[in-house]
Amino acid sequence: MNIANKIRFFNTTHNKLITIHNYGLRIWTCDLVAKKVGYQDINMGQIKRKFQCIVIDPTDTSAYLGTLTGDIIEINLERCLYKRIGPAKRLFQ
Repeated sequence: MNIANKIRFFNTTHNKLITIHNYGLRIWTCDLVAKKVGYQDINMGQIKRKFQCIVIDPTDTSAYLGTLTGDIIEINLERCLYKRIGPAKRLFQ
């Protein structure tokens, strides 16, 4: 994986964050007691996009990512899985 382009902390916990890389996403968890940091890559299936920005919903269940091609991708943060892509007819600029 490449260098992280963007970093966003979760809203309800202080020990989790998500990093955006050119073609991938990673969720990091910090165990402050054991002084360990672990990560889990998010499975995007066949989707190959360059991510530009990220917003995490207030309950930390989903994240929404903007891409260079104008798509918005929804990610389930609880299961670390790709959920859906949109809009179907008109892309954002």
